[in-house]
Amino acid sequence: GEPVEVGSDDVNALCAAPGGGFLAGSEAGELAFVKEGAEVWRKADHGADRLERGNPHRDVCSVVAAPGGERVASGATDHVVRVYRWPEATPELRIACGFGLFNRLAFDPSGRLLAIPSSGRLELWDLDARRRRWVLPFGAFESHELMGVGFLRDGRLLVRTKSGGLFTVTDGEPAGDGERGAGRAAVEGMEREGVR
Repeated sequence: GEPVEVGSDDVNALCAAPGGGFLAGSEAGELAFVKEGAEVWRKADHGADRLERGNPHRDVCSVVAAPGGERVASGATDHVVRVYRWPEATPELRIACGFGLFNRLAFDPSGRLLAIPSSGRLELWDLDARRRRWVLPFGAFESHELMGVGFLRDGRLLVRTKSGGLFTVTDGEPAGDGERGAGRAAVEGMEREGVR
């Protein structure tokens, strides 16, 4: 096929879009939906609300679609994760966090929960409730830098660290009404080539 121009800068992240086509995140803070060789829509939300406060960073480095196709999310170096309703790309939620260049987002199988590795911690957000369900500190993963996350079919979360460690996280009880992200989860290390 022919090359397709996406956005106004280099593409950092790609994922398959619900119903065909793909989503692309760029260094210019753009998220674009491309189908059948043509750009359907483009958002330039990342970095837009931080530039005036001196944060020029906006590289979209993770793009993910919910398994059921009702939501998509993007994370960027402006330290913001944005969640959109699909297919119109209607903004649903803006989550300020420490999201970085090498972090990756993940939806759970229901598309209701979003895992966000950021600034030495792991956050799980309940998107329907529009709040953080729990947060695990850096130490829960033997103080290794978190890199990627992905949900297994049984609902457990698989976490990869920069040092090659793998951990599984089992969702526990959510935070109470008066608590902000103080819920519980269980973490287990997995043996992998001598790294625990």
